[in-house]
Amino acid sequence: DNVNFYKDHNVKGVFLEGQQVSVSGEFAELRSYLLAKLLWDPDMTEEEYYAYMDEFLMHYYGAGWEKIKTYMTSMAAHTVKHNAHLGIFDKGDKMFPAVDDKGKRSTKLSRDMLALWEEAYELAETEEQKAHVEKSSIQAYYLCHLSGSAADRVKYLKQVYELCEKYGIEYYKYVVPMPDSSQADNLNSLI
Repeated sequence: DNVNFYKDHNVKGVFLEGQQVSVSGEFAELRSYLLAKLLWDPDMTEEEYYAYMDEFLMHYYGAGWEKIKTYMTSMAAHTVKHNAHLGIFDKGDKMFPAVDDKGKRSTKLSRDMLALWEEAYELAETEEQKAHVEKSSIQAYYLCHLSGSAADRVKYLKQVYELCEKYGIEYYKYVVPMPDSSQADNLNSLI
């Protein structure tokens, strides 16, 4: 809808900005692919848009791509249901508290979402696809960090930290760098 609005109002150029300061673990590659397709063909139908999304997911993540699409649709539905809005500098727990239908913190959703990533990893056919799944799974580990016991919160946050280091992710949100590894035991207060 936004790209069509620009086209309908004779916009001649669009600057689309994502996470430009670092590699990220939150679908930046998918977003770039879809935005490029939209700029090339702003008149595409919604069906074409979702076909491109499926095509990308299939090739990028491998045979478990449908697990990742389920994750995306489930998270989008949950976010809409809980009217969650995130500012560019907000912490994840403000945007998306891991809550149940009664508004109480719950581990069920976060564990269900992490299970989808684990299944997708097992189904990936190549090492490259496995790496793509693992890097993108950072968001599910962060979601698990938002719920559960204090010990679980630290365990999942350490997993986030390790994956960020492994994949060269230097910022955990816009222009806010990851703490260095000497602070790893104190991550819960930092992120």
